[in-house]
Amino acid sequence: MPLGWEMSQKKTEIPGTGELRTMVFDGRMLTVASLVNSALGAVYWFIAARFFPAQDVGIASTTVNSALTLATVSNLALGPVVERLVPVAGRLQLKMVTLVQAVTGCLAVVLALAFLWLGPSDQLFPGNGQKIVFVLAVPVLARYSLQDSVLIGLRTGKLSALRNIAHAVAKLVIIAALATSPASTGIVLSWIIPSLVGVVVVQCALFATGGLLRRERELPPRLPPARRIISFNLLATVWMVVQALPGLAVPVIVLRGTSEETAAYFNLSWTVVTASTVLVTAVAGPYVSSASRNPDQLGPLTRRFILMYLRISVLRTVMVALGGPVLMWFYGADYARGSLALLLLIALGQAVSTSAYIYGNLERVNGRIGCSALLQGVGAVVLTGAAALLVPAHGLVGAGLAYLVHDIYLAVASAPRATRLIRSMRRGVLPDDRLRAQDTHRPIPR
Repeated sequence: MPLGWEMSQKKTEIPGTGELRTMVFDGRMLTVASLVNSALGAVYWFIAARFFPAQDVGIASTTVNSALTLATVSNLALGPVVERLVPVAGRLQLKMVTLVQAVTGCLAVVLALAFLWLGPSDQLFPGNGQKIVFVLAVPVLARYSLQDSVLIGLRTGKLSALRNIAHAVAKLVIIAALATSPASTGIVLSWIIPSLVGVVVVQCALFATGGLLRRERELPPRLPPARRIISFNLLATVWMVVQALPGLAVPVIVLRGTSEETAAYFNLSWTVVTASTVLVTAVAGPYVSSASRNPDQLGPLTRRFILMYLRISVLRTVMVALGGPVLMWFYGADYARGSLALLLLIALGQAVSTSAYIYGNLERVNGRIGCSALLQGVGAVVLTGAAALLVPAHGLVGAGLAYLVHDIYLAVASAPRATRLIRSMRRGVLPDDRLRAQDTHRPIPR
């Protein structure tokens, strides 16, 4: 069901050329920040391995990954919703962000407490102080991630990029300063301290008198009915879950179907793939925000977004196909040889599925993500099934082939609607304009 927000209203306060420059600049800044964070992240874990015992690094990395996972779940896929709705919320921006932060913050605390109760808390948190730090860390990391989406929705993605770079640098400084701290506490604190500082700074910038959320308090909201917002959020949550499931299933399939050594090759290779994925997502948020706010500039914004996405996709493919094997050589010749075919097949699949991922982001602007969520759900089944069949017989080559089959499916299955939507939105016209013109909903009351 389309969200029904008005795409035909003309903006009055921001020229289209300025909006285009803002989108391009924010996209480039977020891309650079992603590259810097990936490089500094590798240095960070290298320092951790040098300063701390392997057991402490294992405990700390598990703790940090658990906190990040719980923070992601607690945000309920509201990041994409915020990027789509904040630009058209007008005077309701402040209320919307406050409500979203309250809901996700409470859920983050509940999930952290549940993890302490149900998870391996005695192994990860031998002291009560570490448990308290964990319970505080999950809502902090959830708020940090959500603030990125808010900043992008407010068309200040450059602030998000600068904060993320500062966060990565601060982690390196803190982990070196806390190298003599007991057990794994130093690694965990090196994540939490800069995250907390970043959250406080951005929170002040958003909510202070004259802050970012108060700049449009005189503008009327252009929001769809509440039921359509809820529908959009539910579909975004489904989309997030089905994208995450293969990431949980395939490593287990590789471990059970091959060996611990092969699983290590796969997991280290996947850090390169994850870093490359962040690159393409960096340009999507600014486009969704700008196109939602300025529907009369949909054509030039869409054309420029597609061009930027294609360039980033080429960089992404080169990063995985060439940069990945080079990085694996630093871990050892066995890692490089064992992961080469996997990285090449994944790079090929990424190139094949570029149009499908462009289509998914155009649908976010169009407000009709049900088809994309369905495609991703079927794709998750295809990927998991293909991996289960191919990995036991062909090892990591089978895993690479499974991802290639998955990406070919996405490209082929999305082709009919993707072609129609891309052609239409490049001309500045949405296929559902007629439907929206007939929608006489009332905006959400104050």
